[in-house]
Amino acid sequence: MRIFHTKHIKGEKGAKLNSTFFVFASLFLCENLFLRIFLAKNDKGILYTNCISVFAFASLFLFENFKLKPLFIPLQKKLKFTDFKFDSRLLEGIEASNYDTATPVQEQVIPHILNGRDIIASAQTGTGKTAAFLLPLINNILGTVHDASSITAMIIVPTRELAIQISQHLEGLSYFTSISSIAIYGGGDGNAFVQEKKALTMGADIVVCTPGKMMSHIKMGYVKLDNLKYLVLDEADRMLDMGFYDDIDFIIQHLPKKRQNLLFSATMPPKI
Repeated sequence: MRIFHTKHIKGEKGAKLNSTFFVFASLFLCENLFLRIFLAKNDKGILYTNCISVFAFASLFLFENFKLKPLFIPLQKKLKFTDFKFDSRLLEGIEASNYDTATPVQEQVIPHILNGRDIIASAQTGTGKTAAFLLPLINNILGTVHDASSITAMIIVPTRELAIQISQHLEGLSYFTSISSIAIYGGGDGNAFVQEKKALTMGADIVVCTPGKMMSHIKMGYVKLDNLKYLVLDEADRMLDMGFYDDIDFIIQHLPKKRQNLLFSATMPPKI
């Protein structure tokens, strides 16, 4: 990693940069002078999306005849969802949802999830983070053999409202696939509980749940978690603020040790 701190640098024509930190993992100038920025990851393959801040800049200065001159470098075009080589059935759902171009967090996270890596990502609401984990999850489940009578992926969220929102989003994206899912949260009536128990007993590809309600079902002994392959914690910082640390720890203790872990949080408190 290189850190550049520039102070009032003037080029041949008086181009000026105020004091600015440019932090980037790798910078390569090819023949076509495209800028390529690569994110850093540690030896365990965990990606820290906001640990490197990349600031946009108007020009890059190259020495020519020992004089400093500004040179414009076009940035690489944004990725489209077709560039990720998703399953054709999932692409139908993406198209039906009017998705076309990936957001920055989706560009950074999706390839790593597709490759089976654990992720810790700092992302605010409205950045496209829900699709950033739903799309590769759906694609990976479609592309692998799994036990339809058990739970394959669990998404834990802090509130009933978010569980419903993600579940609806999931239904839209997976509409043309065979993916099964259910949202499990508190505040429902007896009929909702029966439906939840049936789904957890018979199995579902993806379960979206709140911590307290899932813990209650697990304690009753019928939740099939032996074949779970993916765990997602969304808005992890908010769950800690709401006092769900012990509930989440209880759930994790009942999951297989070998699984892919995806954690999304707006902030990174020490407990995370």
